[in-house]
Order: sequence, then structure tokens, then C-alpha cells
Amino acid sequence: MIKGYAVLVPAAALTALLLQTLGTDPLGGSGGYLPSGILVDYWDDLSWTATLVTVVAGVAGALLIAANRAVLTAGVMIALALVPTAALVGVGLVTGDLDLATRAGLRWLHDAGIVLITATAVLMPIRVYRRRGLKM
Repeated sequence: MIKGYAVLVPAAALTALLLQTLGTDPLGGSGGYLPSGILVDYWDDLSWTATLVTVVAGVAGALLIAANRAVLTAGVMIALALVPTAALVGVGLVTGDLDLATRAGLRWLHDAGIVLITATAVLMPIRVYRRRGLKM
């Protein structure tokens, strides 16, 4: 996971640099299907709603893994927005928006920490339950 995100941030930065070179706004400008910046605002925000979504997605992801339904975790990963927030770090650095890079980095740490805590809280009792030979 660490290697993946270590590659993702520079790749996002290089992509943003390429988009700038081609005369395109790396943050979307006004050409998207949503008003400019609305998704960026969501992915770099530490609101209570973002925290709630992260907690629910973290629990759901852990339950899916425990139930051997890992194929369904793609929806959970979309809800977590770990990839977009990491990518925004690279984009913020390239565009000179250090505030964006910082906010996105903090949001990534926030979400990753919540996933670690919720996954541990869900998976540890299941592991103890299974070790005792009990079926779920």
C-alpha cells in the first residue's frame, strides 16, 4: 500500500504538469459535469460528514473482507476517496497550491487512520471468535 501511494502522488503531479503544459486546468476548471471545484472541496475537507462516510466505509470494507467478499470492496474504496486525496497532494504541489496539498494530505491521513481503527475494531473480534472454533 505504501509503495502504491508513493507512486500515486508523483504520478498525479506529473499528470497535472502535463495538463498544464497542454493548457488545461489540472483541477477541472469549468469543463466537467459538476460545478468547478466541488469534488476538490469534498476531497480536501475534514467535515463531520466526511468522517461519517469514512467510518461507515471502513466498517463495510472490513466486513466485506471478513466475509470473503473482497470483490465488492471497490464501492467502499470509492466512498473512502483515498486515491483522490492522495492525487490532490501531487496536483497541489504542481499548481503551487500548498494549502490544497496540505488539506488533501491531512484528509488522506484522517481517512487512512479511521480505516485502520475501524478495520481493527471489526476484524479483531472476528479473529478471536474464529480462533475459538465458533462459526459465524
